Amino acid sequence: MPVVTSYVGGHREKLSDPNLELLSLVARPAKRAEMMKNPKAQKAVGEECDKIKKISTRLHDTVREYDDVCAEALQGEEVHFGRVFALCHEKHWEDPSLSKYKGRVVFQGNNATDQTATMAAFSDIGSSACLLSASKMADVVAIAPGNSGQQADAP
Repeated sequence: MPVVTSYVGGHREKLSDPNLELLSLVARPAKRAEMMKNPKAQKAVGEECDKIKKISTRLHDTVREYDDVCAEALQGEEVHFGRVFALCHEKHWEDPSLSKYKGRVVFQGNNATDQTATMAAFSDIGSSACLLSASKMADVVAIAPGNSGQQADAP
């Protein structure tokens, strides 16, 4: 099969926009020890906790002792337990003038158990292979000429 290219040769002009190098800035994960010592990291995680409490994502007022819940659950009702933990990243860490911490508080879904310490099975896990494939397909359709699209995650 013959190969035809439209390349004439030579180099393209260099981009003159000085902000383009910022596109390569990445987030550096902050280790737990850093999160505990650094006031900026603590503030970022605290702000995330406050935001989550404000929108009632988790019902902090209904938290109960593990043993009490297990004792009630063994009498018939099934319950699930999981761990909530904090993540913190330093965004734009290569450039100190832009650097800032971003906190996240997430549910560790891969370690959920029931009242008998058996791994919990959920019927609609958000990161299953079929949903990841659907997400990638939506991206492909969205970038096709004449199309647009967007995806969103829950707050």
